[in-house]
Amino acid sequence: MSIGSSELRKLKGARRRKALDKLAKGTRKAPNGEVRDASEVIAVYEKSHGMTSDEMRRRLEAGELEETWEICQWLLQLRRREELVRLGETRG
Repeated sequence: MSIGSSELRKLKGARRRKALDKLAKGTRKAPNGEVRDASEVIAVYEKSHGMTSDEMRRRLEAGELEETWEICQWLLQLRRREELVRLGETRG
């Protein structure tokens, strides 16, 4: 159900409670499509650098890889995906 705040204000009684309940239940679900989006961005980084994210982290920690702006963005996407997955598990 997709409802705007102005539409919600127009609803009365049981219809309004039902709409609010449905919206509240939706907030407890796993983030819709965000994990997939982050995974797609990560896949682009992996392909362009010719290594997996695990390998990148290992090489970075070993000092074999320079922490460039792009590597930082890759790490941020990994962290984002991990957090989204964690949130989805706690909401489900």
